[in-house]
Amino acid sequence: MNFPTKRFRQLGVSVAALLPIFSILILLTLSACRRNSGPGGNSAPVPKPANQEIRDNPSPLMQILSKSPIEWQQFTPAVVQYARDSNKLLLVYAASNLDGNVVSVFDDIVTDPQLISEINSQFVPVLIDVDSSREIGILAAMLCAEIKRPISFPFMLWLSPSGNPVSWLPISPQDSRESNLDRIHQAQTVMLRMWNEDREYMNVNSANDGKTRKLRTQPAAVKITSPSEQQAFYLSTLRNMNALYDDLSGNIENMGALFPTSMQEYYAQSAMNPVLSSSARKRCLSCIKGNAGMLIHSAAIDLIDGGSYSSRTDTSWQVTRPDRNALMQARVAFSLAQIAQAANDKTILQAAERVMLFQEKNFALGESLFSMTGPVTNMPDEVRYWVTEELEKNLSAEEYAFLKNYCDLSRIGNLAPESDPERKFFRRNSLVPRHSLEETAKKLAITPGQGSAIIDSIREKLLPIRVKKMSAVNPPPLIANANTTAQTVSAYAALFTASAQKNFQDKAIAAMKAFRTQFHSSAVIQNYAGSASSATTDARTALVAIAMQSALDLYDVTLQREWIDYAMSLGDILVKDHLVEGRLEESPPSSRLINLPIIDVAMIFDKSTTGLMKQNTARLLNLGCAVPETLVSACQLDHEGMQDAAVLHTDYLLGLLYRQFPVVVTVPDDASAEFKMAVTRLPLRVICRKSVPANGGKVSVTLADQPAHAVADPAALSKLLNPE
Repeated sequence: MNFPTKRFRQLGVSVAALLPIFSILILLTLSACRRNSGPGGNSAPVPKPANQEIRDNPSPLMQILSKSPIEWQQFTPAVVQYARDSNKLLLVYAASNLDGNVVSVFDDIVTDPQLISEINSQFVPVLIDVDSSREIGILAAMLCAEIKRPISFPFMLWLSPSGNPVSWLPISPQDSRESNLDRIHQAQTVMLRMWNEDREYMNVNSANDGKTRKLRTQPAAVKITSPSEQQAFYLSTLRNMNALYDDLSGNIENMGALFPTSMQEYYAQSAMNPVLSSSARKRCLSCIKGNAGMLIHSAAIDLIDGGSYSSRTDTSWQVTRPDRNALMQARVAFSLAQIAQAANDKTILQAAERVMLFQEKNFALGESLFSMTGPVTNMPDEVRYWVTEELEKNLSAEEYAFLKNYCDLSRIGNLAPESDPERKFFRRNSLVPRHSLEETAKKLAITPGQGSAIIDSIREKLLPIRVKKMSAVNPPPLIANANTTAQTVSAYAALFTASAQKNFQDKAIAAMKAFRTQFHSSAVIQNYAGSASSATTDARTALVAIAMQSALDLYDVTLQREWIDYAMSLGDILVKDHLVEGRLEESPPSSRLINLPIIDVAMIFDKSTTGLMKQNTARLLNLGCAVPETLVSACQLDHEGMQDAAVLHTDYLLGLLYRQFPVVVTVPDDASAEFKMAVTRLPLRVICRKSVPANGGKVSVTLADQPAHAVADPAALSKLLNPE
């Protein structure tokens, strides 16, 4: 057969959405004469590479599926070579640990014996954990954009033996078993027919498409701008971003369904930068207080256990998805702690501390390490939502009366039709405050203090009931994860600056030391320690950037030079192994198995690598460190390209804030202990602490290009935080 290139490239659309076209394609392929029948011709079978099975990978996803009848392999050079030698397509399934629903798709697949047999015999089946192999997740987003489909996982991808994408299909766990299996069957049938009919064409066509894709994804040339132009760009963007906050609902618009931690940090750190105008800071403070106030009294923060949910399913944060993972807990704890410090709000700080307590209780391992997933990662609806009879049975009359008023409990359920249009939660109640503590206490003729005590008592009674229900759920294994541990370091550091509780500082130090021992015992960081395959767990650029950020955060709260040195050494790793032709590629040399440079410039999956490194290089430069110019240049984006999608670049914008509106507090070695404590308690990241040799104990502050001025006493430092 001789399909036109354009038509073949559209196969992703056909596979994903237009199932009837598959019948036509199959008829066409059946009518063509076979140029190369059979996967291997008459050649002798190629032995599979040893020790490449997913059971040797410590990823929770890999461990869960390690006993699958599908002969899953890891995505390694040996497996790719096996595909070349056996002349088979690589059938890649990419999925994330962060969505517990993806396992249901794999459970559905293994109920189909024909599908299993076809996968094992006709393809080289590869399973990829995109939390570790980040470049595959970015590639999936890129390919879904080509066919104008939303990205979802598991993500099916057929690769030629040369490492070029041939076709792809995003799978939605929310779709029915029959629908997903039908799509997968149809897609595999077409792929096998085309591969067996004309392998040469598929190899050549996918390689040509790869070249076109590489040209199309080249980063735009960065227009050189002056510091004043960069400052003007930041201020203009800040005004536009402030307009996204809705004073009535408390929501930040255009942020999608995820908990808006990145935007919260953008607002909070702008509010705490004394170089910006008082009016700009006050507006940011208003936005962030309103948004955080709404969220901590919504379903985003669980009333019973204090943990945060990752995303919502409605427009008002009354209904959330059940997924909760440790990465999100660390991000939310960090964000709420910074907001509490900016707003001097004890209620928000208490919410941040409860999120961290939840993190420690459900995701902590020994030796200050943290797992990405745990026993509460995917809580069933029957565990999260309550019928009134169950609440009446387990609570006292006073407690039930309080909860009924506080959350508007109802026999038919308390979720509004617009939040639950399918009435999935009929007769079930979400324990989300609908009224303030003060309002409820007044209605019941009790004091707010008494109301707070009742809430604590309700938690003590309902939490064990929930835990007992969860015992029937098979949770993912607890496995130490580098990304989670590093981001928890930053959360601890933010909690320390907001609360002045030394135990948070101690925990940050312990977690960072554990990180270095467990994941960075050699020259290379591993996302999961102890993996037999470096290609699947060696740190991607984003993980190195996160480790740099956490090390600099730890320096901020300790003033210990070793953490700056560690951050600089991580930068050296990036320059040596990840900087290619001026680009910061996600994959290290051992893992570059896709014929396409994968560069992370926008916040598609959490923080972007470019944004993180923009922040890291700005902080190091403010400290006076000699950062390689090649690394600084690789972290530059063109302002014009960000204007239409600024919400996807808030991490980069924060890097601009640090560099173009610097606040540097110079603290000498002989400063008093009281002064040093005050310096370490300044907000993370936005205010640079610069240690210098002894100078008689004189602490000074430099705001942008203004002359340095001495600080008379530690109390004067706190004035930096509040807009006048």
